[in-house]
Amino acid sequence: MGSAHGIDILAERDSQRWVIEAKGSGSLQSMRVNYFLAVLGEILQRMSAASAKYSIALPDIQQFRNLWSRLPALAKERTGLSCLFVRKNGEIEEIK
Repeated sequence: MGSAHGIDILAERDSQRWVIEAKGSGSLQSMRVNYFLAVLGEILQRMSAASAKYSIALPDIQQFRNLWSRLPALAKERTGLSCLFVRKNGEIEEIK
């Protein structure tokens, strides 16, 4: 029997809820497109509360930034999805 996979990061304060799905950089550049598509699918499946905030978190590398920028603005707007780009030094930049 396989193990159940849950939310990668769930932050809650008072009545606020932030759901974050994260992926690493992978060892091959060709894997990153699949990682990006996978993390999008995972976060979409978690969107069950209209009041929650939803984000994906990815390493801050140009390929992931390019993939995020190619995601249509309408899709980002309708889902309210943002992307957290995580730098090697731990800094995080949120892009909507």
